[in-house]
Amino acid sequence: IIDCVPFLIAAMSIMLKVFPDLNLETIDPFTTEPQDIPIELLACAQAMLVAWAIYGSIMESTFGATLGKMVMRLEVISADGKKPTIRQAILRNLIRPIEVSLFMIIFTIAATLLTRTRQRLGDLMARTVVVEKKRSTKVGDQNKDLEDRPREL
Repeated sequence: IIDCVPFLIAAMSIMLKVFPDLNLETIDPFTTEPQDIPIELLACAQAMLVAWAIYGSIMESTFGATLGKMVMRLEVISADGKKPTIRQAILRNLIRPIEVSLFMIIFTIAATLLTRTRQRLGDLMARTVVVEKKRSTKVGDQNKDLEDRPREL
């Protein structure tokens, strides 16, 4: 959620600047038919999802975590305990929009609850796991505040 909010704000800001005549007040998520949703809104939503997948893939393959995961002291690791490859990061990030769609959310929740390491479907397919970073407890280690050792959740 921490990573999603900036993308939502940016997408809405860009959409309102690019399409100033777009009236979002007429769209009721419960009664608006899919064919009545403005194409501009759909295009912005798709662009946001692509940008979010690219951001997640680059951050996770480079640093092992997105900014949101860093704040929460979490990281993504491969099944072998190493930083995920770019292929793994892309796969797990491309699966996310499918996982959160209405028809897949039940399977996503079930997978997360039923797997020993609480993996979502994207993690299962990419063979990755999100783990908690552990703080260092070494005495006399003032220069190195944190030592990152993955610990399964």
